[in-house]
Parts: sequence; structure tokens; C-alpha cells
Amino acid sequence: MQFAYPIKEILVDLIGKNQAFYIPEEPLQPEHREEPLYYKIEFSRIFEKGYQMELSRLMANLIKRSGVTFDRLIGVESKKGEDQPIREKYSVVPILSAIMKKPYAVIVEIVDSKQFVCEGEVEKGETVIIIDDVLTTGVSIITAAEYLCENFENIKAAHAFAFAVRYPYDKGGLEGAKRKLLDYGIELHCIQ
Repeated sequence: MQFAYPIKEILVDLIGKNQAFYIPEEPLQPEHREEPLYYKIEFSRIFEKGYQMELSRLMANLIKRSGVTFDRLIGVESKKGEDQPIREKYSVVPILSAIMKKPYAVIVEIVDSKQFVCEGEVEKGETVIIIDDVLTTGVSIITAAEYLCENFENIKAAHAFAFAVRYPYDKGGLEGAKRKLLDYGIELHCIQ
């Protein structure tokens, strides 16, 4: 008898035992203050406790189950200024790259200047998948795909992967997030 790898159950366990799900006193972003219940899922808390491989294996399993073929992984990150470090304290993309035996690059938003840069190589004509930890609005994924298509010849960015979706219920929740990305030609795959 073959058992399915319980991706969702393992993710929920990692989130719970590392206190990565919580309700902050006050949301930082103005658009989040309008939500009836604002919560955070911080995968950096899981990563900081030494569970990088577990998170990376979960994402690798999700990608393999999807059946999507690709040439390169693309991470999305942000940093305040050009000389500042990336905001997130982690990234599963380099580990995921080693597991999947595929190269990677990272699209970084420089918040102060609203510009984007690509850290790493991207070859013309590649099929890429975009990796994000939590999809909140979908803007990071859409912006990364637009940046790739504008800056690299014949890039195909039709799939995005996330651990969880925090898209507002009044905008359709998970299905609303999937529809929004499909409007941009991107199919969303997530564990949630």
C-alpha cells in the first residue's frame, strides 16, 4: 500500500509548533486595516527554527505533484533600498533549486525606488515558475512575471507556487486569488 505525502498536514504542524500564525495588534499596511480579521503567516519563524529543509521539501513535493515542467525557479523578495539587505530572513528558493536540480534567480523589489532587479541569471526562452511564500494580493507574483517578460526574451511564466493564500474572503478567497492570477495568464498552485 502506498501512502500519499501529507503536504498540508505537515505544513499546518510546522506553522503551529513554530507560532508562525498569529494576529498582530495593528496591521502595518493600510489596506489590511480594512479587513475584518487580519492575521499573519510568517514562514521566516519556521525557517529560523531550523526547518528550512522541511519547507523546501514540501514545496518540491507540491511542484512535482503539479506536473509542471520548467527550466528555472524564480523567487520574489523585497528590500527597502538598493544597499539594504533583502527584507525576509530566509528564502527556500536556493534549497529548492538544489532539491529540484534546477537553476534559480530572484526578482527583488527595491521598495524605496519602486524598481526591480534580477539577482541571478535568466536565459532567453526559458520556462520559469515563480515561488512565493504567502500570496496576499498576488501583486508580487504578477509584478515578477511582468518584469521577466519585459526584460528577458521569450520567457514563459505561466505557473506560480505558494505555501498559503491569504487573499481576502470578500474578494473570493483562494478561488478569487486563482482567478486574479489567471487573468494575467498565471496558474496558481498552493498547499492551502
